[in-house]
Amino acid sequence: MQLRNKDRMMELTAEVIVGHNPDLVTLPDLYFKLEQTIASPTSSIDDAAEIIHSDPALAARLLKIANSAFYSHPVEINTVQRALMLIGTRQLKELAMATVVIDMFKSLNNPFISMKDFWEHSIACGIACRVIAIYLGKRDYEQYYLAGLFHVIGRLILFTDFPEISEKTTELSLEKKIPLFEAENEIMGFNHANIGHALLKNWNLPLAQQQAVQFQHGPQTDIPMAILPETVHVADWLVNGLSIGSSGEQYVPPLIDSFWQRLEIPESALGELIDQTDQQYQSVAGLFL
Repeated sequence: MQLRNKDRMMELTAEVIVGHNPDLVTLPDLYFKLEQTIASPTSSIDDAAEIIHSDPALAARLLKIANSAFYSHPVEINTVQRALMLIGTRQLKELAMATVVIDMFKSLNNPFISMKDFWEHSIACGIACRVIAIYLGKRDYEQYYLAGLFHVIGRLILFTDFPEISEKTTELSLEKKIPLFEAENEIMGFNHANIGHALLKNWNLPLAQQQAVQFQHGPQTDIPMAILPETVHVADWLVNGLSIGSSGEQYVPPLIDSFWQRLEIPESALGELIDQTDQQYQSVAGLFL
C-alpha cells in the first residue's frame, strides 16, 4: 500500500490496517468447529478429537506438544482423546489456536524479518507468560500463553502489508534510538499493540487477551484480569533480554517499574523464571515451527 501524502497517513487506523488483508480477519473453520464442539454440553471428547484428526498435521503436532516438557506428563500421550482427558479441552483448544495462527502467517512474505525469528520470539514470550502465570498460581495460564504468543502480531501485519510504514518506523527508531513501538506512535499515532488488539477482536478472542495485547506498553487501566498486560510486558522484556528470536525491535523496551511491582515477583525468583522459560522454549519451539 502506497502512502502518497500526509492525509493518506491520517486515514489509517488499526482497524483499517487489519481489514486490508481479509485472509487474516477470520480464523480457519476448523478452529471454530473445535470451539463450538468443546462449548457444547452434548459433545463428547470423541467429537472434539474427530475435528482435530481432520487435519493430520495439526493432530500430530498437538500430540508432540502434549508429550513435551511443556506439560511434563509422566506417561506417554498417544491419542488425541487421551490428550483431551489429561490436558483438558480448554488447553488443547488454545494449543490448536496457536498452531492454526502460526500456519496462517507462515506463507506471508515480508522484507523486514524472517518468519522463523518472529515466531521464535513470540513463542518464547508466550512460554514466559505461562511460566509467570503458573508461578503466580493462575489456573487459566493458557490465556496468558496466547496473549504472549500474539503480543506483536500487529507488527507482523505492518511488516507484510505496509512495508513503507515499517521502513519509516524502523528508520526513526534507529535515528532517535527509541523502541520501535514509540516510533510507530510518532508516525501513525498508534502502534502494533493497537493493531494486534483489533485483530484479536475480529477473531473473537476473550476480552482479557485483547486488552493484554492492547495495553502491554501501558497505560495501566482498570480492566478485567488486570495483571495480564503486565505479564505480557514483563515476559517480552525477559525474552528480549534472552535474545530469543526477534520482533523487529532494535532496542530492548524499558521495563515499566509499576508493571513489575504489580506482579509482586521477588527479584530472587527472576533467575528461576528465566531458566524455566529457556528450558521450555528449547523443548517445544521446534514443534510449533
